[in-house]
Amino acid sequence: SSVGPVLRGRPVSGRTWKGVQATRASATNPSVTTTTWAAKADARKQREVVKAQEAALLEQRKCSSLSRRVVQRKDSAQTLRGFHMSDPVNELNGGARAAEMRRRRLRLADAKRRREEKRARKQRNELKSASYQVITNERTVKSMSKKQLRAVKRTRMSAEGEIELVDAYAPTAGASPGSQRRGAAPPAKRRKKAAKR
Repeated sequence: SSVGPVLRGRPVSGRTWKGVQATRASATNPSVTTTTWAAKADARKQREVVKAQEAALLEQRKCSSLSRRVVQRKDSAQTLRGFHMSDPVNELNGGARAAEMRRRRLRLADAKRRREEKRARKQRNELKSASYQVITNERTVKSMSKKQLRAVKRTRMSAEGEIELVDAYAPTAGASPGSQRRGAAPPAKRRKKAAKR
């Protein structure tokens, strides 16, 4: 009796789409070509030569830009003061340095103004997007503890006309610090007096 081809049944895992592995996966990969030690040494020497050339070019560029800057400072110092200064160190301490300091002060003032605007804009946007639980019953506030009262905020109009969040007992805008509303202080907790016997 002749034996036919062996039929493959359904795999135990249930993954019927997976075929039979004919060869090892490692056998399909091409062999890695290795370089000899001499080739590696040559490549390293070439890299070092290129790095040395790059460093020389950078140094040359630095020197040329530095000499160009010194010439420009001499020219600017001559036009500002009407005479030529020979010492490049003194040139930095002269008008060019004062102009640089003025520019720096202006730059810092501008940065500070932009920071303040950003902070105010952020505060306004937070106020717009926030959701609050409005307390309408006065007794709720009176029965709160100090810790709870710290979380309570109220809105008030600032001097610039902006709505801002402040602490519950902060003075109103425009009022002097001593002239708060009557009963503005947080309610003190009542203590029971011990009866003397």
